Amino acid sequence: MFNETYQSLINFWYEHGDPRAQDFFILRSPFPVLWLIAIYIVICKLVLPAIFKGKKYQWPRYALVVTYIIQLGNCFFVIFYGTYLMVQLKFNLRCEPLIPSFDGYYYEYAKCINIWLLIKNLEMLESFLVYLLYGVVPRFIFIHHIFFPLFLTYFIHFYLGGSPLMFGLFHSLDHAFNYIFIALRMYSDEYRKKSDSWFKKYQFLSSVVSMIATVIFFMQLETRPDCDYTIFKYASTLFFMVFLVLTVYYRAKNFVNAKKKKQALFENNNNETHYQIVPKAGRFDPT
Repeated sequence: MFNETYQSLINFWYEHGDPRAQDFFILRSPFPVLWLIAIYIVICKLVLPAIFKGKKYQWPRYALVVTYIIQLGNCFFVIFYGTYLMVQLKFNLRCEPLIPSFDGYYYEYAKCINIWLLIKNLEMLESFLVYLLYGVVPRFIFIHHIFFPLFLTYFIHFYLGGSPLMFGLFHSLDHAFNYIFIALRMYSDEYRKKSDSWFKKYQFLSSVVSMIATVIFFMQLETRPDCDYTIFKYASTLFFMVFLVLTVYYRAKNFVNAKKKKQALFENNNNETHYQIVPKAGRFDPT
């Protein structure tokens, strides 16, 4: 029973996947990304706590800045080169049909998505550096770096080209500014304190805009039968929508917490203000 189910899933993977995926290691089989995620979990939950035991260091702060700069470059790569390929293939923004061709720009289109995916998966390093910096990996970051690579790899395997590149563009536009501000906040404590409130607000609003744009884009695909999407699209899109909603919830929670923290700090400062009588003036003078 198990062997039959396993074999049917493997057959489905190879029969319905984009044939160009066989040229790229992480997309060729369903297992490389699973091994990557397993290694990630072991390092986060077993190796780092056993070796460093919650100790905090300052050098990962600058390593994180480098990591965010690399991801920022990846965002610009997919935005500019992906748009260039779409123009060369005469695709419009509403629908980029799935053409699994190995010729010219069609193959470059697939390579563009694969390169973006590989560099995007390097974002897992963020969890390791955050642990060394703060002594803990936040739950959302940990979960994000498990499910996002899994979803993205499987989704791209079946749609290596076509409209999924638009998801890369939406995602990169949302994250490009995030990486810039996060790198600045990580590099400078003074900048982080000054920007904490508005940055959380920006993160929340940008994630909402990104979610709405992505939902509208995938919904309008239903009016374009020439896009050639199958029922698998609905399952992957549903998973993606759930992930986006959780991201918006997390950022909204951060935004609300930042406002509460600011209000609590303001009230605390007011409570600590004391008054002294100044005999000559005959009044209370706050100090």
